[in-house]
Formats: sequence, structure tokens, C-alpha cells
Amino acid sequence: MCVIRIERMNLEEICTELDSLSLRMLQLMKEYINVKLTIEGLIKNGSLHLAKSRYIMGNRNVSALQLPSEDSNDVIASTTVICKEMAEKGEAFILELSRLNIHDNENDDSDTLRQRN
Repeated sequence: MCVIRIERMNLEEICTELDSLSLRMLQLMKEYINVKLTIEGLIKNGSLHLAKSRYIMGNRNVSALQLPSEDSNDVIASTTVICKEMAEKGEAFILELSRLNIHDNENDDSDTLRQRN
């Protein structure tokens, strides 16, 4: 009787663990689908903006020649991806988009003349 009780307890623990893992898997699948939809929307918007700029500025003014190369100045990304590891089990990562606030640099007086005292 004692062996049956231990097996039942282990079986209940296993079922609980499987349930929690199944729920986590469904949550990750939902997050994955949401991220794919977000990427799809961003690519669509980017393509529309590119087409609009080509229409306004002309086909020859908007081309691959305007992309940065090794000889060009450094480009500062307006959006970056921050990857954080989850503290629970270390198995999953959290990816966050971080946008550069362009207006923070407006009060930068490094290029202007300063009066010395």
C-alpha cells in the first residue's frame, strides 16, 4: 500500500509538471505568433515607405547605394534589441525593443561655442 501511495504522489507531481510545461509552451507559441505578426506589419510598413520615397524622390535617388558601407560614417540604430535571460530556469530569453530618443540630443551644446569665465 505504501508503494502505491508513493507512485500516486509521483504521478500527481509529474502530471502537475506536465500541465505547467504545456501551459508555458502555449504561452510561448502565442508570443511567437504575436512577434511574427509584428514583424510582418513592420516589413509591410517599411516596404510601403520605401515605395513612397521612390515615388516622391524618383527611382534613381532611392537605391542600395545609399546603404551604409565600410567606408561610410558610423550609423546609429534608432531601434535596438535587448536580450535578457529569465531568472527562473535560464531556459528562455526576453527580447525587448529599445528605441533611441532623437530629441534627447537637441540640447547637446558640444558643437556650439561656449563662453569661458
